[in-house]
Amino acid sequence: MDLIGKFRIKILNIIKDNFYDIYIMDSISEYKDVFYPTLNNSAVVRALLNDRVWEKKIVNIFEDHITKDDVVIDIGTYIGTHTLKMSELAKKVISFEPQPTVSECVKKTLIKKNIKNVIHYDIALSNFKGFTNIHSNNDGDSSLEGFRDHKFTKKYKCKVDILDNLIFEPVKLIKIDVECSEWEVLCGACRIIEESKPIIILETFKTKKNMTELERFCECFDYDYKYISCDNYLLISNVEND
Repeated sequence: MDLIGKFRIKILNIIKDNFYDIYIMDSISEYKDVFYPTLNNSAVVRALLNDRVWEKKIVNIFEDHITKDDVVIDIGTYIGTHTLKMSELAKKVISFEPQPTVSECVKKTLIKKNIKNVIHYDIALSNFKGFTNIHSNNDGDSSLEGFRDHKFTKKYKCKVDILDNLIFEPVKLIKIDVECSEWEVLCGACRIIEESKPIIILETFKTKKNMTELERFCECFDYDYKYISCDNYLLISNVEND
């Protein structure tokens, strides 16, 4: 292949790798300083547009347990509904959202609202470090590759890391909503769980396998759990944090 041919291929690869950035800018809407993917009928966005509190029972848990001295983590932040509430209550919020369009929405919202106590990562969390694909409809329905047999309209390459590689300070609360990869996320957070014994708000679908995993996790780390609503559970350690 001649030099011009190689140059053309390089340019095409650059366009391919960065195309989603163009898509992002053309597909974001705003409501009361909160940004969201435009073509979207998700329950989260409908709640936003109708001025309703999303997952009120979870918000109540935030209000009961988070103080101005706390560091909290929002894994699977989507458009940032819970992250925003956490930022009102905590000293610092660390949020994770790997979907490119949705993550861009979060960044825009934080800038527009001038929120300074949120650190946002546009990566996925699991039990390994590397790269994978995330499948998405940009409506909150998504999955890392290999976890859900579902018809998605978009696929993005995303970076993956382990929570224990990223956080080295006491953590008061972790919220996890990652569409079927929650056990891998928890596996990658064992050190943090052992050291901080954080309150965990966990979404896991009500299957026999997931209920077995929930029981196993609680037995292993000496946690109790109780049902919140929908597929969400509250996990609280039985061990006093030093």
